[in-house]
Amino acid sequence: MAAESLDVLAFNHPLYLDLFKSHVIRLIELLPGAPDDPIITRLSIQELEHAQDYEAISYVWGDPQNRVPIECNGRTLDITVNLDAAFRRIRYQDRSRLVWADAICVNQGNTRERSHHVSFMNKIYRHTKRVLACIGNDPDGGAENIAALISEHVERMSGYTSILDMPVLAADDPKFEDARWKCLGVLTRCDWFSRAWVLQEVGVAADPRVLYGSTEFSYRDLMKLLKWIVRCASKLQPAAGIWIRTIHTEWEDWGADWQEKTIYKYTLLDLLSHAKEVRCTAAQDHIYALIGHPLAQVEDGSGPIIMPNYEKSVAEVYQEFTIWMLSRLGLSVLSAVEHDEQTVNEHVPSWTVW
Repeated sequence: MAAESLDVLAFNHPLYLDLFKSHVIRLIELLPGAPDDPIITRLSIQELEHAQDYEAISYVWGDPQNRVPIECNGRTLDITVNLDAAFRRIRYQDRSRLVWADAICVNQGNTRERSHHVSFMNKIYRHTKRVLACIGNDPDGGAENIAALISEHVERMSGYTSILDMPVLAADDPKFEDARWKCLGVLTRCDWFSRAWVLQEVGVAADPRVLYGSTEFSYRDLMKLLKWIVRCASKLQPAAGIWIRTIHTEWEDWGADWQEKTIYKYTLLDLLSHAKEVRCTAAQDHIYALIGHPLAQVEDGSGPIIMPNYEKSVAEVYQEFTIWMLSRLGLSVLSAVEHDEQTVNEHVPSWTVW
């Protein structure tokens, strides 16, 4: 008997009804299978604080129109090609794997539930056993070279207390001739690094792992390598096509003690400024994707400084956030204003920040 169809946009299955109270989440049991077997999953509902050990997937949604079918609780569910690829990358052949993925675990068609889950999204990723950053395929077969570069750098750093103590490479240092750097350049140009939501997804995790092709390595160690390139081997960036985004290298850790691990004493305004180049589908997410950072939490730790509400317009969200910023940081928020000829009206004063 063919599996009954489940409309991914309607979310009318009982598991998608009214899950917007307390910290209750859905989890996906990814059943075992060979690489080419159909994807079969089961959804369950669990209290976050008492949930079974699970892993969270960090990935790029991709084209929402490009979908493939999987089986979920005996019904057909259409998911994006990228999520299907992530499932196939992490699926075990001999046992199930319990995971969380936003496209399935949050009712994307219910703005109230979506708003509720975004308000504690940082907790969902913080409670995971591991966060798996599924970057995508390894087009040039260079993933092993990248893993080796990271391993060599970790060993190199072991002799220093801080990156500030490490010497800048001489212009003729033979390290610049290493062809493996171009493999790193290919990785840094992947779409995953340009997406807003991934910042929180790996930022709050204890030890996020990068899955690139068939290779796995530490996201934190990758960031250490990129920081070293910026400070000690900047010639590599143009030579090998290595794209280094400050929002990743300077904001890699969203833990409670994040400030102790940074050289500079950043503010919430700095976070917003560094994140302005990342992309998201909903414009409100330029704010909502960042409220899981400690700088965006109220002082008593009870939640974010503004509560997500996707029923509000983009202008309303930006206005609410800017009012909060003005009340706490004063007029310094105006230093983030940027205009071009299209956004300036010479007859009207304007201080639009975002």
